[in-house]
Amino acid sequence: WTFRFFKELQGKCVCKSEDMIIVKKPNGKYCGIAWNLDYENSEEIFNIRCKLPTANGEYCFIQKIVDERYCNPLKVWHDIGEPSYPDKKQLQLLRDAAQPLTGTERLKCSDDSLTISIELKRNAVVYFELFKAEIISDRGFDYKRVIESLKITAD
Repeated sequence: WTFRFFKELQGKCVCKSEDMIIVKKPNGKYCGIAWNLDYENSEEIFNIRCKLPTANGEYCFIQKIVDERYCNPLKVWHDIGEPSYPDKKQLQLLRDAAQPLTGTERLKCSDDSLTISIELKRNAVVYFELFKAEIISDRGFDYKRVIESLKITAD
């Protein structure tokens, strides 16, 4: 996954450090990779914060996480008993476990910059994107209203 993530980093480099690189694509999207290589076997979590110049508006922040817990089919194989001949369900589980953990977040910019925050566990690699994503629902769907109605029915 690291090679695949780095292949996405085509654009103008806007930030480069010993544990992160961010590029800006011609369409204005930011793409980056952050990593926490731990050669000392510590249990510490590494947090990275970066302020990026953006136009005012709403943005989507996507993270794809690969670490010792997520996207680790070897760990899953070990956890299910290291079968010599996995059955169909076990094979599907191993395939599913080979995908990064993907999460999204909506961020709002009102002062021409956004600060992104990335939490990296030991030996983690995180690919991320930040792009403008204004809500333009055209069918009367209201996400906030649906979420509120789910909260009411859950109570």
